[in-house]
Amino acid sequence: MLDIKFVRENPEVVKQNIRNKFQDSKLELVDKVLELDKENREIKQEVEALRAERNKISKQIGALMGQGKREEAEEVKKQVAASGTRIEELSQREKEVEEELLKDMMVIPNIIDPSVPIGKDDSQNVEIEKFGEPVVPDFEVPYHTDIMENFDGIDLDSARRVAGNGFYYLMGDIARLHSAVISYARDFMINRGFTYCVPPFMIRSNVVTGVMSFAEMDAMMYKIEGEDLYLIGTSEHSMIGKFIDQIIPEEELPKTLTSYSPCFRKEKGAHGLEERGVYRIHQFEKQEMIVFCRPEESPIVIATEDAPVRFTSAFLIGFRITKPESQNTGIDTTQPISSMASSGWFLPTIWITISASFSAAPVFSRIVPMSAPRMITIPILVNVPEKPCPITFARPSVTVPSSAV
Repeated sequence: MLDIKFVRENPEVVKQNIRNKFQDSKLELVDKVLELDKENREIKQEVEALRAERNKISKQIGALMGQGKREEAEEVKKQVAASGTRIEELSQREKEVEEELLKDMMVIPNIIDPSVPIGKDDSQNVEIEKFGEPVVPDFEVPYHTDIMENFDGIDLDSARRVAGNGFYYLMGDIARLHSAVISYARDFMINRGFTYCVPPFMIRSNVVTGVMSFAEMDAMMYKIEGEDLYLIGTSEHSMIGKFIDQIIPEEELPKTLTSYSPCFRKEKGAHGLEERGVYRIHQFEKQEMIVFCRPEESPIVIATEDAPVRFTSAFLIGFRITKPESQNTGIDTTQPISSMASSGWFLPTIWITISASFSAAPVFSRIVPMSAPRMITIPILVNVPEKPCPITFARPSVTVPSSAV
């Protein structure tokens, strides 16, 4: 969330940033929050003046009573009571204004980095590097769920009966493969010096609203009925929440963490080229990477960012790294550092995102006051083709671990 002082001093910068993200419907929010901010400051000033005046005249009551001026003392008491009533009215309005201001401020997107390409969709991403080439075989490629069913590895029908659409049973060797990939990702990151963590799979509402907007929360999160708890949509949520209301000593930075969790998402209004099968689902698992560091330590991202490259290389699939365009930049994101996409045999003409790296600086102070409000988070979302693509890697330094072959 942007600092209201920044919005107050740079309204046109904030509006242009909204235009760059093609979210023109939010432009009116800038003027609205400025009006709310003005009203809020005026209320605070009036309340402060009323309290000072009330304290001043309250001291007169005792003196007047001591002088036998009971009627004058009663008049002063009425003034004190009237001031108290007005203060209560203003305080109630102040609470309403601050709640509305916070709600609107959380919808205004963070300022994107100047290096972010301005564009509306993935076609305007800027390709940074490519590893291998997509392979288009000379035979019809079965759909990924067909292949899994042929191995008795997935049961969609039973899942529909048990939980509805968007769920599946993984069976046998396919289930073992799924677990093996997650385990490999975990050990891969541990071996790179990251601290492994299994976080809570539910978080409170103040953590939810600390990491996403109300609209995003409604579209993604499942709420536990009768409890102030939400199922996480990604362990990123609870990993950020780990540091809520804490000040991290500078000497403890950077903190490099990798976390495992199941993830639960409504996928309301989910957009994607592939929604049939196991792409748009309500429950899945993933391994996350989170780095907390000082702004001047941001170069650590370069080393961290190489982890998804080396990890994905182990599966012998062609992939590319791109600089995502501005519309695809999250509301809390200042800079999408890169996005990795894979094209395998099962979808030879479509690039599918398998990992995303981004920086979110000012937003972090929303829930975690710390000496250096800086967060770099790189989730690993790997979709492994059913059949590996034979490729030659562009960089000799990228090697395939023998344990992954």
